[in-house]
Amino acid sequence: MNKKTLLFIQILGELAIPLLGFFFWNWSLYFILLFYMIENLFATYFQLETFRKFTFLVEKKEAARDYKKLAIFIIFWLIEVALIHTFICLANPTIQFGKEVISFFMYEDMGVPQGFLLLPLLYFASIMKMKQDIQAFTIKIKSIEELKNFSPQFNYYWISIGFWVSLILISFFISLPELLAISLLLVLFIYRSLNRT
Repeated sequence: MNKKTLLFIQILGELAIPLLGFFFWNWSLYFILLFYMIENLFATYFQLETFRKFTFLVEKKEAARDYKKLAIFIIFWLIEVALIHTFICLANPTIQFGKEVISFFMYEDMGVPQGFLLLPLLYFASIMKMKQDIQAFTIKIKSIEELKNFSPQFNYYWISIGFWVSLILISFFISLPELLAISLLLVLFIYRSLNRT
């Protein structure tokens, strides 16, 4: 399978659940954003795990978890979560976040609350992505010296924070239609897919 095909499948995978949620499961903008936030938390953790496991494969010794870098990633994630909720408050001032979160996890499809399906699905997808990335790194990295300069970057979070700040500023002046907000979010999903690891 060539690189372009893999990239297309990866982007399709990024967009599949949000699009299915919106068109078939009646997900609101906040439901899609809840999925996005949860998925980003998985991606944040597994990005660091990918590098740790790859380092182990190259150096043949167990690499300790980088808790400092994990803490920095979690702080970026929390900033993004706060910005998302600020944007949602501006878009829908009457929203009750607690009620929406419970509704998201307890929404039933085929008699099963989707929370019980989504979390294992995201975990499994993250494991598969990690294995795929390790294979890609194996091709890229030719020596242990190269590995020393090889580590997770924060670029995506800087872009996503800029994205949410921009939407918040726009929302102060005009009310963004939900469909337009979702379309912009899908662009962010595609950017994330192109820049993951």
